[in-house]
Parts: sequence; structure tokens; C-alpha cells
Amino acid sequence: MAKLSPKGHERHDLLFETAKSSALGLKKSFSQQDLMSLWDISDAAQLMIAVQELIRHSLLRTLRADRILYWSPRPWEVASALSNFDNDERLIYEAVENAEATGIWIKRLKQNTGVAPQNVPKIVKKLESSRLIKNIKSVKSIAQKTYICFHIEPADDVTGG
Repeated sequence: MAKLSPKGHERHDLLFETAKSSALGLKKSFSQQDLMSLWDISDAAQLMIAVQELIRHSLLRTLRADRILYWSPRPWEVASALSNFDNDERLIYEAVENAEATGIWIKRLKQNTGVAPQNVPKIVKKLESSRLIKNIKSVKSIAQKTYICFHIEPADDVTGG
């Protein structure tokens, strides 16, 4: 894979810092207009080239809400780790990432990812030891293991305050 361009590096850092300093923190997502304004790009085609470069390096994830695309930045450490993952590891990580601050149960990971159920605990353990995901105690279901991304704070309704 080609190396990230200096401009791509600069764009990611600006996006990441903007998200980090927002009220939503790293849960913040950006619309096409947001990115065009933040990166000072006036042409949608140029924007898509910039977005694709960051997606290829796993530095952005794409979200969809109400038929509109949004993008959310990932930390450098996560992007670096994702580039070394096999398909099953990526599926598990992305399922945890998509659960955002509410987290996801291991049972749901087995059901929703299509990964062989016997492999899920091993993959989760690997992601935990790599400090990409963490196990949190949920007040809603104490007996269930709930996982969220390591860089995200759990929602108050999950932890009880």
C-alpha cells in the first residue's frame, strides 16, 4: 500500500483534533460539508479523493444515517493495528466500534459478525491485549461481558453514572 501523503497526514490530524475537542469527543462524525469546510476543499471530487486516501489507511470510518454519509476519524494506533488484522479480527473490531459508547455483548459479536463462535473469544482477547477494546461493567446486565473501543468513554446509562 502506498504511504499516506503529507497532506493526508495533516488532514487526519486536523480532523482527529477537531473531533477530540468537540463535545462528542471521538464519537463525533463529520458530514461532507463539514469536511469540505474543515479541509478547505471546494470540489466534491477532490474531497472524495482525500476521504478515500484516509479510508485506505483505516484512518476514517464511514457511517450512514438517513441516507447521508458521515465520516469519523480513528486514532493512529487503531489504524496501524487494523492494517495487520485478518478479516475476522477486523469484523470483530468494527462491530465493537459500531456499538460506540453503549458497547456490545460477546453473544452479539458471535451472532452479528459471522465469525466462527469458537474464534470470537480468542479474537476479543487479542484485541484486549492490544489495548484496542476493553471490557466494561454494565449496570444493565452485570453477568454479560460488554466491550467498547479502548479510546471511547462508556455512556453514563451503561456504567450507571
